[in-house]
Amino acid sequence: MQKRGQAQCPMCRSPCVLLADRSNVDWALLNFMRDWFPEESAVKLRQNEKEATKEQLEEMGIDPNEKCIVM
Repeated sequence: MQKRGQAQCPMCRSPCVLLADRSNVDWALLNFMRDWFPEESAVKLRQNEKEATKEQLEEMGIDPNEKCIVM
């Protein structure tokens, strides 16, 4: 949402999204989710990492859908 420039929270509609950083992470909730929903948490983490990698490649001008050919 930050990369897209969307400032409003989807839940409460307050303009806080662009101000958020790592200090805003609810670590207790994150640990709870890892303890009680390990498979779902792992899947979501992989999805987030894949999306972040895709965005980084696009920012560098590399098409993430194009296969790499090393000669």
